[in-house]
Amino acid sequence: MVDLVRIGGILRAERRKLGKSIERLAEEIALGGTTISLIERGMPTVSLEKYQYYAETLGKGILFGMVNEADKKIIALKEQLEDIEEILLANPEKAFDDLKKLNQEEQIESIPILQPFFYHIESKYHLRKKELGLAQDSILQAIRIAEMQPELMVDNLISRCYLDLGVVYYHRDQFYQALHYTKKGLECYVEHENHGFYYSLLLLNKSIYLERLNLLEKSILCLEVLENHLQNNLSIEKEFRMSVIIQMYTIYASVLNKLRMNERALDHAKKGIRLAKINKSYHFLFTLWTQTAIIYESLGDLAKAERYYRKTLDLEISLQGKEHLFPFAFVNFAKLLIGKQQWKDAKQLIKQSVQICRKNNDNFQLVQSLLVFGEWYIQQDKYNQAVPLCLEAEALAKEYTFEELVNKSISSLCTCYDALQDNGNFLKYATKLYRIERGVS
Repeated sequence: MVDLVRIGGILRAERRKLGKSIERLAEEIALGGTTISLIERGMPTVSLEKYQYYAETLGKGILFGMVNEADKKIIALKEQLEDIEEILLANPEKAFDDLKKLNQEEQIESIPILQPFFYHIESKYHLRKKELGLAQDSILQAIRIAEMQPELMVDNLISRCYLDLGVVYYHRDQFYQALHYTKKGLECYVEHENHGFYYSLLLLNKSIYLERLNLLEKSILCLEVLENHLQNNLSIEKEFRMSVIIQMYTIYASVLNKLRMNERALDHAKKGIRLAKINKSYHFLFTLWTQTAIIYESLGDLAKAERYYRKTLDLEISLQGKEHLFPFAFVNFAKLLIGKQQWKDAKQLIKQSVQICRKNNDNFQLVQSLLVFGEWYIQQDKYNQAVPLCLEAEALAKEYTFEELVNKSISSLCTCYDALQDNGNFLKYATKLYRIERGVS
């Protein structure tokens, strides 16, 4: 099947390279300005013969099979790069070895049209390995080169790079930057029937970053756009589509619960659970069960909440290699156990959570874990032991701009210093809290 939108975009870019307007070119060839405009927009109402004629006129007969040997090689190499990118999902080490081997044999880095694809795949490997600095360097290199080749816009390579750059900053717990680059990805996205999945991911990630920034109403609006997009784009592959839908329900459940729309939150969580079970997506099921437990806590049904937390613990064996998921469940379950004064079990979960967070550099969950650990001591009137934990939480929350967690840290420190009758520090942190509440820097 001929991809008219892609071809039209390439031809538009080629015309602009020649410095010719549609009107001027229409005077030189046997096509009218309206027809040229339709071709460049990929409209199927124009015959393929006219597309081919226009392509030949611009020296782009390659697009319709009039391919010389050099062009054939470029096409073959591009297909090899696409294969490597697909392998990367399942076997990153093999994919990276294949990429390096292909580059050594064919000097991919020296072929302008293929350079950005090479760096894009390289960045995805580094991202999988959590080598964030290397991933960022490769992404920026891919964007820089791709921006000099307008014909690549229809591949949505730049949009995909911004998607990954957002993920880089997300892993650094820099949610404002993650949101910024994800928005840029959405802004430069070119509508394409085969790229709907990338647009879905951009919207999904945007909703996640908005939630992390506590911009809950905006997150809901973004999720609604995503839901509408999924309903109107049935061409997205089933596996990818289902993954996005399950994650969408998870974020919906979390945001709605924070907005105190608990019943709606529970409804979305159950929809996600049903799909996760059908698809045997245990990592999603783990998160959804945790979220369901949190919702039941909000509804005051602690028995059901504990039941769902314990179900998450039963999934640990099935989630080997995905321990980064555990702190979310552990720390929330620990809070419930603290309320029931089950100190030993709560402490064990908190310590596990802190250990995993430190290992994975998950500072957002680490701050939450430290605060719950502090609460574990506070509830037992062990304020001296709570203070260092709350101070570390405050420092990290400030460093990574977790504003809501900064407030919680300061509030906990006020509680500790008040109980310890440390009037100097109590006044210091009470003043901080007052300034935050009044919006005074």
